[in-house]
Amino acid sequence: MRILYVGMDGLDPQLLDTFMEKGYLPNFKKLAAEGSFKRLSTSNPPQSPVAWTSMATGKNPGKHGVFDFIHRDNNYMLHLSILKEKKDAVSALAGTGYVRPYEEKAFWERLSENGIPSVVLRWPLTFPPPKQAGYKLLSGLGVPDVNGLMGRYTFFYTDEAMDLQDKTGRYVKLPRASAVTTQLEAGRGVLGNPLKVPLSINIDNEKRTIELAVQKNRWSGSEGQWSPWLPVEFKVGFIKGISSICKFYVVSVAPELRLYVTSIQFDPANPYFPISTPEGYSKEIVEELGEYFPTLGMPEDTKAFDEGALTDRAFLEQSYETLRVQERILSNELKQFKKGLLAVVFDTSDRVQHMFWRGMKTNPVIKVDEDNPILKIYKHMDGIVANILPHIDENTVLIISSDHGFANFDYSVNMNTFLLDTGFLALKPGATGAERKGLLQAVDWSKTRAYAIGFNSIYLNLKGREKHGIVDSSEAPKLAGEIIGKLKQLKHRDVFAVENVYRKEDIYKGEHISEAPDLIVGLGPGYRYSWQTALGGVPEGDIFSVNDRRWSGDHCADYVLVPGIILSNKKIKKENPQLMDIAATILKHAGVQAEGLDGEALF
Repeated sequence: MRILYVGMDGLDPQLLDTFMEKGYLPNFKKLAAEGSFKRLSTSNPPQSPVAWTSMATGKNPGKHGVFDFIHRDNNYMLHLSILKEKKDAVSALAGTGYVRPYEEKAFWERLSENGIPSVVLRWPLTFPPPKQAGYKLLSGLGVPDVNGLMGRYTFFYTDEAMDLQDKTGRYVKLPRASAVTTQLEAGRGVLGNPLKVPLSINIDNEKRTIELAVQKNRWSGSEGQWSPWLPVEFKVGFIKGISSICKFYVVSVAPELRLYVTSIQFDPANPYFPISTPEGYSKEIVEELGEYFPTLGMPEDTKAFDEGALTDRAFLEQSYETLRVQERILSNELKQFKKGLLAVVFDTSDRVQHMFWRGMKTNPVIKVDEDNPILKIYKHMDGIVANILPHIDENTVLIISSDHGFANFDYSVNMNTFLLDTGFLALKPGATGAERKGLLQAVDWSKTRAYAIGFNSIYLNLKGREKHGIVDSSEAPKLAGEIIGKLKQLKHRDVFAVENVYRKEDIYKGEHISEAPDLIVGLGPGYRYSWQTALGGVPEGDIFSVNDRRWSGDHCADYVLVPGIILSNKKIKKENPQLMDIAATILKHAGVQAEGLDGEALF
């Protein structure tokens, strides 16, 4: 008995169906014809952390406790849901400062308890992996960089007039010279100071090349060229160090030097924190590949591309390099796959769609040319299917799915501005523009009844729950109803911007329901919470703004608008499959009984 699960983040059923019919995806089409192809109902809200956790556990968010990319504690402090620090951790770098974001058992853990071997590659929210387990796992989305962040690039430049507004990377101005010395920075040591190593750059304007030196490494490159992964050792104290890796990309040499550096990531051959179980598994992968591989949970640098630090070509090269190394890891595991479970998640399809979606589904008829980056990534995923199919026999179950589909992101919705305008939120007297940008700094809690964070969430400012709550629990249902009524009347350009609003008690069940947002907002086609709202901002001006960023596609609309896909070599009997059915299906096929699942077997 063998079960092969392949996750392809963000594959959209309408696009997949269209591209299959046009003959672009012969292997998907073959699998659909011989087995099954259906739309897959996604999580509510349709965010990757919620979806992948629901899929892994077979349970709804009320049971596993992941509700949004961003959540808050009772002191209104914001936290990432994909990276959970221990409550007693003084500093992540000072010790083992992380725990897995959810406690419910994933399906591979249940298999292991029943003596069934499993290999799980790059599944989101699996960092940190357990030190000892009866399975092999390489962590995916949620693995931090050396700064303890989800990624922060560095950009060296000589331009006198570089626009640094709204940049999230570390920008370092260099003098115009043929040779300069600067520093790479990463993380903070036990005393709170940045960790640094020297970086030397020799510049040849005539040949438009550079030569850089960092510790024992030397590399020469020309404009438009990537370096290999280079090892860097940061010293935390007199003895302990942090083994790291990074890549360089030469944006330009003349007339101005512009040099991009990826986020400083943990060395997979010697990670400061384990990123795999067994701990040595990531080192084994390096030895098998004969090269380093990115360890950051999201190595495709959408921020750098969105902010102009990377060109279209450079971003796509980075994305495909990430994808190809993951394919090689899968290929190595397929050669050894004799029984049990092999599961892998590919994320790059999601990242490419986020950044190149503009205009993709504005018309009922999808028309793309051969050079369209989204068509190309779908064709590449079809190539992955082509490589997998020869490994499938009558004793192997193959399931391919995405976690959600995609939709236009034409307009940003400043949800806290809406709550302010409708009287549900109040600002501190004289709150400045800087305070209004984020982290709920501008909010007057003594007069605020509701506030928004994350990408679909609204919380009531409840007494006894929030630190400065003013809403009595007896008043909460009526208040929630008032907010829902106002949201359903919200119009923009003569279109209702909200598709639906859900009360948590109507859609969730389980011991974590008290931690859930009180309201989950399902926005209509083309709308998404603004970036400022996600971080608790209350921007001045209009509720709506045009999204003119490269990040032009998204899936944080109403969940019914962005279903995922599921294909299998077995006939799926259920008419409307959902994410949570995948765990139930795998466990049933493996002969493992599991209590309390919210999904059901598909075949």
